[in-house]
Amino acid sequence: MNLETHILLRCPDCKREMEVQRDEFDYPEAVRVEVRCDECDDGDFAEIFQYDAAGKHITRDPSLPANA
Repeated sequence: MNLETHILLRCPDCKREMEVQRDEFDYPEAVRVEVRCDECDDGDFAEIFQYDAAGKHITRDPSLPANA
């Protein structure tokens, strides 16, 4: 997987995974995004979680650089 152009998308409920093209809002250091898939989504506002290569949840303000 080319991490510059793609990222792993994973459903936290059913664990289904797929490689998708990066979105402009993805953190540059993110390697995995977790959000409920269509089958597991119950219609509520699903949270999107992004993780770095060490598996750490990225929680910084998206407008700040990665080392801030």
